[in-house]
Formats: sequence, structure tokens, C-alpha cells
Amino acid sequence: PRVLENLIGRGMGQTGYDLFQINDLLKTMATSEEYLRVLRSFEHRVAYANVFQTDFPVPTDTAAFLNNDSKYPHQKLRCAKNIAIFYTENQDLDSSSILLKAGEDAGNMTNMSVSLDSLGWKKVFVDMRSAMFFRFHSKTSIGDRFPETGNDTDIFESRQLQLILNKPNELPSAIPLGHNAIVAMSRNSFHSILNAGGRPIMDDFAKEFMVGILAFNTKPKS
Repeated sequence: PRVLENLIGRGMGQTGYDLFQINDLLKTMATSEEYLRVLRSFEHRVAYANVFQTDFPVPTDTAAFLNNDSKYPHQKLRCAKNIAIFYTENQDLDSSSILLKAGEDAGNMTNMSVSLDSLGWKKVFVDMRSAMFFRFHSKTSIGDRFPETGNDTDIFESRQLQLILNKPNELPSAIPLGHNAIVAMSRNSFHSILNAGGRPIMDDFAKEFMVGILAFNTKPKS
């Protein structure tokens, strides 16, 4: 509840004011060109997000800036048993076109979501339920939610993904420990064992990262 968020945020001091949006810092960072041009300067932008309520600190909506009022299109790139990859196209949006895509009654969160999406992103949605140390058997996977069609149905609006990826078919599906597991956090031997399920995800990320670095060509000085 917003009332509780305000109470907790004010009790946390400046950090709470920022995180719980008691001030306008996050809104400004997500919609102001002063901040967006820094993100835009990167050739590639990638966001990783846990799905099906497996990440308590950073849920799917926050990690991938999905919003239940945003119509921003997401093109499905690839889908497997435990991973689904989408991308958003880079578009120049002024305030009027943002409202057009988000809806006439767009609020701050919706405009923030659309503004970030307009930069162009690769979004990697990861279903860690079968890979976490503490888990329950799941009858379905993220791959079951996005069957291969090869046509226009491979495009999903932000609000559609928000609905699909937040609700597992069975409850409970896993203890929400995906936050550290997805990055294979291994500060000690205990955490290495606990979060070992995320190693394939990070291995794939590292390979792609290195390919991008090796393929990068700096522009010659004029």
C-alpha cells in the first residue's frame, strides 16, 4: 500500500525518499534526456529479469520495467525451456507519442516504462524455478507460455508480458531466492552451492559480452 511505502520510505531517510518515489528522482532519471542520453550512448542495452515471483528484492516489473498500462511492443527473439528473450526497438518519442503508446491516462510509472523501452533493449527473462537450490517441482516452464509461431503473435505489449510473467500456474512454485541465483552470486562456498543454478545464465552472458567486445570497432579519429 502506498501509505505503508511512504512510512517506510521516510523512515529510511534519503534512500527511502528515492526508492519509494517520495521525491521525483527516479521519474526524472527515467524520463529526462539528461539521463537518457547516457543510456542511449551504449550500443547494446540488456536487462535480465527473474519471472514467476522468484525475485523478492527486484521483481519482474522492476527489473524489466514492464507496466500494466504500457502498450509498448516487445518482439520475441528466442524462447527455450527456462529463458525467453525479447527486444524493444529504439524509437524517438516526444511526450505526446509516449502518451499515445501508453494510453491517455498514463501515470508516472507508465511513462517511465515507455521512456526506457524507447531506448531499445534486449530483455532476458529467466525462469529459475527448476535451477534454484530450494525449489518445488514445476509442471510448466516459461517456454510453455510462448510457443513458437513465427508470425505477428510473437509481438507482445509490455502490459501483456507483465501479466504473463508475474503469475505462475501453480503456487507456490519456488522460494523467492532468484535475486542472487540468477547471477550465480558466490561470495563464499555456501553461496556458490546455493546459487550454482545461475552459472549457465552467466556463462552465456559472459560469452555474448566477450563477442561484443571483440567485434567492437572504434571510429578512427578525424
